[in-house]
Amino acid sequence: PLVRDGLLGYAAFTLNQGEYLGACVGGGIVGILIGQSSRGWLSFFWLDSLGLALGAGVGTVKGLMGGLGPTGCILVGVLGGIVGGLVRDLCLGDMARVVEEEMYATAAALGGMVTLALLLLTSLPQWQNALCGAVLVLILRGMRKIKTS
Repeated sequence: PLVRDGLLGYAAFTLNQGEYLGACVGGGIVGILIGQSSRGWLSFFWLDSLGLALGAGVGTVKGLMGGLGPTGCILVGVLGGIVGGLVRDLCLGDMARVVEEEMYATAAALGGMVTLALLLLTSLPQWQNALCGAVLVLILRGMRKIKTS
């Protein structure tokens, strides 16, 4: 949210809201607990994909609400989706997933495109448009996971 809001020229509202800090701490605790399980990697894959999907969908909607054109909306959506995982991977000293996997940024871009198309062509509520784009991201990531398994 910080990167997305910064790109759109908004103040860093997320720093003033305790919900974001609570979500981060809660996510860290859940990550520690999941990491202890034998299926931790699979859980990590799906939770990472969910973060990517929601970041791309919500970022695209926020871009349109901020008055951006189609290219800007998709760019904000893709960056909103990939930056969180990129920062996480770099802080851990790992190779960034966005560099390693071809269906990471591509999935975010395609999800953003679907979100934008639905926003422009339908009268669905914004959250439903973002959710449809997020579902496409999850499907594409899932197809990639099945292919490599």
